[in-house]
Amino acid sequence: MVERLKMFINGEWVDAESGETFEVRSPATGEVLAVLPKAGREDVTKAVDAAKEAQNKIANLSLPERVKLMYKVADVVKPKIAEYAKELSLEQGKPIRESRVEVEDVGPNVTWQAEDIKRLETPILRGFANPDMLYLVVREPLGVVGIITPWNYPWLMPSEFVAQAVLCGNAVVFKPSSYTPISAVKFVECMEKAGVPKGVVNLVTGPGAVVGSEIAENKNVDGVLLVGEVNTGESVAQKAGVKKITLELGGNGPLIVMEDAELEKAVDDTVFGCYNNAGQVCCANERILVHEKIHEKFVKRKSGLPREA
Repeated sequence: MVERLKMFINGEWVDAESGETFEVRSPATGEVLAVLPKAGREDVTKAVDAAKEAQNKIANLSLPERVKLMYKVADVVKPKIAEYAKELSLEQGKPIRESRVEVEDVGPNVTWQAEDIKRLETPILRGFANPDMLYLVVREPLGVVGIITPWNYPWLMPSEFVAQAVLCGNAVVFKPSSYTPISAVKFVECMEKAGVPKGVVNLVTGPGAVVGSEIAENKNVDGVLLVGEVNTGESVAQKAGVKKITLELGGNGPLIVMEDAELEKAVDDTVFGCYNNAGQVCCANERILVHEKIHEKFVKRKSGLPREA
């Protein structure tokens, strides 16, 4: 059955102003899984305006209240892990074992962040020009944060970035990948059920060239976070201008195996680091450097990791 899903703007599940939609197809079967709104710039503007108006709601919540809110999000996700994992496999294409691990990590991710923010230290600095003066550093919310997440971890990424932004007192306009927006809708549903104040989290679905560009350019967006590839990151950085931006883009991380390495574990870790999630991981092994003394043994050794049936 094809799901007909909606965007979440100002506490309401809505269609695009234009009425346009797009289909999400399973990469495994080619079947249509869902139909979602294809947002235009006017939809993004509505979401940004709603976030701007609601930002004080979350900023004025005490830290214990924000922490409690994140614990509720984790509680809402937990009973439906198996259901969400199955949907994730169909939508994104990863094996069910990996999907289950991803969704299971959402609860710990959110609660770890809640615990971390309790202990986020604010330093007191002694003046340099006037050593008798002390400066108290106060952390304040940024305001409205635009968050653009990729297709490879459609549950894990929002559970890190959207949750963190809200914990820090920011309102969010969230654009997921158009390949995997179903998981994003389900995550935002969990946040709604947990009691996130109206307008604090807004979900807009649609093409990056339109939705992502408007998020980056909109004058009422105070900061932008993007996880994606380099060309998109460069484009967002140019459009964001002087806004605060966080970009997690492509890497070329090496894995180095020294001559005294435990060979069996080194091979297993290398295979995992290269092929987990079909290699579509920000920190995947891109280069493998092996000490010449163990190179031949390393290359010939078979991994003991379990294979998919």
